[in-house]
Amino acid sequence: MEDVIRFWLRKGVDGFRIDAVPHLFEIEDLRDEPRSSDSSATDRDYTYLNHIYTKDDPRTYELVQSWRNILDNYSNANNEDEKVIMTEAYTSLENTTKFYEYGSHIPFNFKLITDVNHNSSATDFKRIIETWMAHTPSTGSANWVLGNHDRSRTASRYPNRAVQMTMLPMILPGIAVTYYGEEIGMVDKSDISWEDTQDPQACNAGKDKYQSRSRDPNRTPFQWDYTKNAGFSNGNQTWLPVHENYKELNLLDQKNGTQQSLYKMYRSLIQLRNTSRALKQGDLKMKVLKFNTDYCYNCELLIINREVPGETVSLIMSFSPAIQIRLDLKDVMTLRNNTYVEVDTYYTKRYKLYFDTIYINSWEGIVISSSD
Repeated sequence: MEDVIRFWLRKGVDGFRIDAVPHLFEIEDLRDEPRSSDSSATDRDYTYLNHIYTKDDPRTYELVQSWRNILDNYSNANNEDEKVIMTEAYTSLENTTKFYEYGSHIPFNFKLITDVNHNSSATDFKRIIETWMAHTPSTGSANWVLGNHDRSRTASRYPNRAVQMTMLPMILPGIAVTYYGEEIGMVDKSDISWEDTQDPQACNAGKDKYQSRSRDPNRTPFQWDYTKNAGFSNGNQTWLPVHENYKELNLLDQKNGTQQSLYKMYRSLIQLRNTSRALKQGDLKMKVLKFNTDYCYNCELLIINREVPGETVSLIMSFSPAIQIRLDLKDVMTLRNNTYVEVDTYYTKRYKLYFDTIYINSWEGIVISSSD
């Protein structure tokens, strides 16, 4: 493995993502693992066994540290920028964040995938975010993952909320991790046939159960444009079938069209991250506001503030399914001489706010900056 790492470093790669890192070691005598409590699993499913002898071995951390040392030594010897290690681990919060101590720059934070969903409240999201921040060491950077190759796409898990969900990791402190296709709002292709299925996990489940096990729906080709195979390939067919919505949902249209698009908003947020002192250095403060109306009981807004002297950037997310909420900005953020809407659900070009009151619609997200 060390030779493999050095080989690719010489090729000029910027870093490595280590897959399924908790499974690097297993117990020496290779004893059988006990049956799990998952009665629906077959003996070909991962969940069939309780993996107490092949997961979370303490030696895993030492191995990752040794690989980090190789990267650091290579960078120093060749006067190059720092090389990055990312670790993928579906394990406990403590076991995941422990990789910070042993050389992982980005121990992938899947809590926004595994611990919340479309029915979760603003309070639930606030708790998840605060918990991860509390477990991130002062020498590390937090990271936020909304989608990956193992789980349903963000726009499918959060219908009508892809815009606000895209804003969330971009405003939180640390590293925003993007799974390909999230920047244009790609959705799952749920009708992949048994004959077209490629995911080994689904193939192992068999024809009767493959759809409940398959990760192929969220792995379909990127939708570049409206040409053959969405511009992904000129072949007669692709490894997985392209989603049939590619003629309406593709990068070319979102990039060149005159209307608001998720892609344009995504670009605006990247630019904001590159220029805003509050997003680079600001502390994180969060609050949840609750509203009771005839139409919605305990409707919530999640307020995320990043602030440095002279500048505040705020993300306001509606967790209301049905109503428009009137909000006095003085109640949620520090207002200064110049206040702008940086992006919202409807506009991707910043515009100045001349009033302290805004209206936020159902499932809307809005990013506001205020500076001296």
